[in-house]
Amino acid sequence: MKCFVAPLQGFTDDLFRRAYADIYGKPDCFFTPFIRVERGQLRVRDVRGITSELNQGLNVVPQIIFRDTDEFDMLVSRLREAGSDRIDINMACPLPSTGPQRTRRWNASPARFSRYAQRSPVGN
Repeated sequence: MKCFVAPLQGFTDDLFRRAYADIYGKPDCFFTPFIRVERGQLRVRDVRGITSELNQGLNVVPQIIFRDTDEFDMLVSRLREAGSDRIDINMACPLPSTGPQRTRRWNASPARFSRYAQRSPVGN
């Protein structure tokens, strides 16, 4: 059986991941809280959280949420630069704090997203 640790916004940061792994052992994967674009850039704390030395030796998968293809491209490019080789794409978080405008477009048209993802730099 595989064990994945899901994020809890505001709690499951790099320090939490390291402490959890040291106390309970390493799970198969830690998913990050949502990484998103604000004011045209990735949030500084998100970048710091995924590039932290506390993540060394841990399988950390960034979870992204985005409004449009520009944000998607920016997130994928920056995460690749930070050393990530995979991402978790959130298509429809039910929490009001994520803002329905971030997911409505993709949730309404999974086929559209699929076509876009095939041409994106994700797998290249």
